[in-house]
Amino acid sequence: MLEKWAKENLRDKPITHPKFPKEIQVTGNGIKEFINQPHKHYYKKNFLLTDIQNVFNDSKYKGETERNNNISHIFEIELAGEKSWIIAKEHKGLGVILHSISDSEKVLDGIKK
Repeated sequence: MLEKWAKENLRDKPITHPKFPKEIQVTGNGIKEFINQPHKHYYKKNFLLTDIQNVFNDSKYKGETERNNNISHIFEIELAGEKSWIIAKEHKGLGVILHSISDSEKVLDGIKK
């Protein structure tokens, strides 16, 4: 039900961040990946989508990582009193796309400001 709502209400509506210069696009695949991502606070992280612009407004942009020629932008949030990280991937020709969320600090490995 949440995935359907998100696709109807978020898809193709860009998200902005006060300290990140690019718009973050929301796609059907990004919504699906975000919802399906394992997380310690699985249900709470899924409902972040219902207020995703404010979640980004309150997040801290940590920087970018590069793995296998893929650039990911990392945004830190607090969820249920613990840190989590939203990941937006940069795709040539498509821009930056909401991709996932993680509760693992491993997403910060190799981060560049």
